[in-house]
Amino acid sequence: MPKSLLDFMAPSLTSSLPLRKSLSLTQRLTPVAGEKILMLGYDEGRDSLAWQEKGIDLLILCQREQEAAQARKAGLRAVLAHAEYLWDRERFDGVILTDASYRLFEPDRAVEGILQALRPGGRLLLELPLPGHLESTQRALERSVSHLGLEKKIEKVQYCEAEQWRRQFQKRGILLEEAQVVYRHHIVPKTQLREWADKILSSRALLLGREEHFALAKSLVETLEAVVERDGTLTEEEVLLRVVGERP
Repeated sequence: MPKSLLDFMAPSLTSSLPLRKSLSLTQRLTPVAGEKILMLGYDEGRDSLAWQEKGIDLLILCQREQEAAQARKAGLRAVLAHAEYLWDRERFDGVILTDASYRLFEPDRAVEGILQALRPGGRLLLELPLPGHLESTQRALERSVSHLGLEKKIEKVQYCEAEQWRRQFQKRGILLEEAQVVYRHHIVPKTQLREWADKILSSRALLLGREEHFALAKSLVETLEAVVERDGTLTEEEVLLRVVGERP
């Protein structure tokens, strides 16, 4: 995530856990040469390229071929895979997810796969979308999908509650250093609405043909433009559960 974004923290889910606003997830992970790190979703080279140059053994899991190809073109090791189907055992020193568009579809299975892949003492750093995540954009997308009659071709997203995620980690004995709800605000100007719409559709419109995708993107931009005309800007909010922990 861009470091210039402003984070506002809600009351702690577990009040005894410390909250450290000043450090990003990547700063907290602090991998060193020789460590094996699993990254869920491609970060577009923000940290991954520097880590590789430092001698860190990095594997990136992607959910879209385009994303995997982009990572490989940058010289990184990337594969198409879902965290729910991880078969590695005690292979990684750290697992990190900083891209909320990387979906964890089945919380119990995903948590089990991730933790199985971690070595004892391995670090876990995740930012998971919660209900209310990008709510204004999601409502605009629903209107555009309904207008074009694409309800059966667009993926419907239901986010898990924070407590459900927290229970999954506690049940497996993870030592939680932090489990906080993070509100990260975006102000999207009119000139960037197409880029914003493309980002939202990248993981939701995989079943659409080229013409359908173009029509939906155009409709979504027009719907968001109406919001900007009414409110002066599109103010959007990511709602994320930040989990920082360690496998015993």
